[in-house]
Amino acid sequence: MFCGIMNLPPPLTKFNNILLQAVRETCEESMAEAVHEAVEENDGGRDIAVA
Repeated sequence: MFCGIMNLPPPLTKFNNILLQAVRETCEESMAEAVHEAVEENDGGRDIAVA
């Protein structure tokens, strides 16, 4: 009731937004590292086929 009166988001929404941001950052870092590893294994070539 207090959150509704003060026009604040419910606590779970705030938690979900924090969790979403952390997941996005982790995902982007993981994908960037995977690309870096693939380029290294391809002797520096960035023309990599994905199957």
